[in-house]
Amino acid sequence: MPRFLAILLSTLLSLSSDAEIRVAFLSVVAPGGNVVQFEQGGQYSHVAISYQNEWVHADPRQGVKVVKTLSGLGTLTAVL
Repeated sequence: MPRFLAILLSTLLSLSSDAEIRVAFLSVVAPGGNVVQFEQGGQYSHVAISYQNEWVHADPRQGVKVVKTLSGLGTLTAVL
């Protein structure tokens, strides 16, 4: 797990220990058909963490964002 994700997850858990926290893993396929990888050899392109009925995610170009829906971020592959 990348370090920033571990820090973000532990911060959210400490802020709201009663709330259900979910982690969404998304995949993205580039126009050429190649899967965009979050890390080399990985199967996910993007990760979002639920918080107060919204999703927190980070984008290298736009920074950390809070959104209501994951649409447009990739194909939802798993939610844990």
